[in-house]
Amino acid sequence: MGKFYSRAQEMEFSTEASMGSNSSLNTKPTIWLDISDFSQYAEAGNITVSGIQRVIANLVTHAGLSAFDVRPVILDRDAKAVRAADAALVGELVTLLQSGAAKRDNVVALEERVRASRVKVEVLPGDVYVMAGAFWIYQHYDLFSELRAKGVKIALFVHDLIQIRYPEYLSADANVQFRKSFLDVLAMVSLILANSEHVRSEVLEFVRSRLNLEIPVQAITLPTELPAIAKDATIDDRVIEVAKREFVLCVSTLEIRKNHVYLLKIWQKLFRERGLLVPNLVFVGKWGWMFEELRDHVEASNGIDRWLFIFNELSDAGLSYLYDRCLLTAYPSFAEGWGLPVGESLAHGKPCLASGVTSIPEVGGRFVRYFDPHNVEEGFQLFRDTLSDRHGIAEWAASIKRELKLKTWNEYCEEFYAAIDAHTMDPVTPNPLGNHVYLANRLYYLGNDDVARMDSKGELLLTARMTRVRGWHAIEHWGCWASDRCAVLRLQTELREGEEVIIAMRVVAPEGDNCPSLSTEVGGIVTDHGPVSRNEVFVRFDGRVSKDGMLEILVKSGGVPNGPLHGRILYVGFTSVGFSLKRDIEGRVALLEQITETESRTRRQEIHTSSSPGHSSSVHDGLSPSAFISSLLLNKGGGNSPKESVFRRLWFRTVLISAQRAARRHDWRTAEKRYARLLRYRLDQPRLIVQYGHALKEQGAFPAAAGAYQFALSLDPANEETRRLWEFASERARH
Repeated sequence: MGKFYSRAQEMEFSTEASMGSNSSLNTKPTIWLDISDFSQYAEAGNITVSGIQRVIANLVTHAGLSAFDVRPVILDRDAKAVRAADAALVGELVTLLQSGAAKRDNVVALEERVRASRVKVEVLPGDVYVMAGAFWIYQHYDLFSELRAKGVKIALFVHDLIQIRYPEYLSADANVQFRKSFLDVLAMVSLILANSEHVRSEVLEFVRSRLNLEIPVQAITLPTELPAIAKDATIDDRVIEVAKREFVLCVSTLEIRKNHVYLLKIWQKLFRERGLLVPNLVFVGKWGWMFEELRDHVEASNGIDRWLFIFNELSDAGLSYLYDRCLLTAYPSFAEGWGLPVGESLAHGKPCLASGVTSIPEVGGRFVRYFDPHNVEEGFQLFRDTLSDRHGIAEWAASIKRELKLKTWNEYCEEFYAAIDAHTMDPVTPNPLGNHVYLANRLYYLGNDDVARMDSKGELLLTARMTRVRGWHAIEHWGCWASDRCAVLRLQTELREGEEVIIAMRVVAPEGDNCPSLSTEVGGIVTDHGPVSRNEVFVRFDGRVSKDGMLEILVKSGGVPNGPLHGRILYVGFTSVGFSLKRDIEGRVALLEQITETESRTRRQEIHTSSSPGHSSSVHDGLSPSAFISSLLLNKGGGNSPKESVFRRLWFRTVLISAQRAARRHDWRTAEKRYARLLRYRLDQPRLIVQYGHALKEQGAFPAAAGAYQFALSLDPANEETRRLWEFASERARH
């Protein structure tokens, strides 16, 4: 613990950080180790450490292995400030939780002292912020965007991707929280560490296929060393009694993913084998999620306290006692990030029969015998054959004790801090805007609902969530409210400095008596949009790309704000943003296609809170539909079509026939896309624009349809049919 706070004694910490500081000025970087989830775990009254918390505890204990100062930090509950905790008190809490003899009241009281000891600190450019625990506990990750903007490197340790790869084994809420948190963190991290080669490969695949990113990912495999157990530790009488008879031990949370039912089915088949000596079965673990099937099987087996024994609260000493005395262990889990009980079994010199899936073979290697967790018959045959040869089990155990080389926690932490130290010393400074590069001609969403929709469709999960630099509340299911009169978005693009762009942004005003006004500024170009609707609306404005391809959007709210609503002052909110080069007519049409798709999409979930925006959508009240479409497509009247050719005429005719056929079979979505493609080159044909309007109207996108009809009417003012269509769509749009 001596390495903690050595730097704190040499310098004073300011409470504010300057943006864009030069990391080369920081000659003695600090590693900030986030122990927030460890603190919350202790605050909840837990008296022993679980897998994730054991990692944090050992990183604290072995912090001296780093070449840099390592300081434990606990974020505020709103995750808006970094606060360093007293290192000595953190060490006491770690020791208490790892002792195996902790009392709940003592743990809670010590955690309160640790939390009270915190002081706000400045994280400097060149420092490294490390998240090695449950990173998904925060409601938002705006702080990490601020740290990245300062030149701070951010490292993440990933324990598993079960919520992404095997969502059926966890609750829907848990999956949603993890997935959106992972997306936000991945936008800002500069290094990823994983607890196994298996998880490393899963992280790489996800980062590349779903985010189109390249982030360094390194495996730091977990150790197999056992926790120290006090020699005078008390063992529960029931544990001692159960251990007097031969038994097979299964250690894991009692939930659907761990597949305990598999063992119950096998044991019932084993009992029907003549001449086979069947040992008892002992489950150790807390009840988890979706355990109803297991509970029903347990009750139906009539085996409780006869041949089946379950322990929910067991100390490390009690667990070690069972490991030492079991015949062998079983681990039938469907999916793991690591598989700690397999390593614990081997560390105790005990044979293990386990699932041959995910990372489990990486833990057990050649010392474990594997089965298919979905094939009960295969598992039954393996257990039957193994239990039929008690001498073979003894030889198996002897070979484990003789040949297995344990990896210690000291070795693990040495590897961990070596990776972090190397990242600290790397002279390359990550892009201050984050990992994403935003391309022109597409919309970027940020609401949780939109992210879930994109995820379910397998789309690229590039969002606008972490473009919010300052002046914003936390993201909600629909989008995000501004918290200040001037809120800032920053998007890294591939465009050159000085390039002129057209930006489309979907905005909304909060409920209340006051209606805010909106103005935007992008690269020195200011646009006044007037009052903002309480329905979600698209606004269009011009901008200019800044230095290094950055597109900085200042969103300025005028008038009297509404609030406080639910304790917050709310300014203008937004749900999506996109941009196109001003000179790129095809790109603007592509962006328009996405805008019309967004307009026509019916939200499936009603918005419940009074501080949320309205349900319907349109283009901005102060900008008519035709004006919005024509300004986006024609750049206020400009734009030329490509020269005609035989090939172009043939292509045009083919796409037109395809659009007409789609319309005749009422496939309006396809018809809309086909007409939109034609409009990239024939914006001067009002009949074509009317057909495009029909496709929008039939999908219920009346505001966009009204815009199309009005645009066509501007080209052919005498067409009464188009006028009637425009009036109808406009009336429906208002209702």
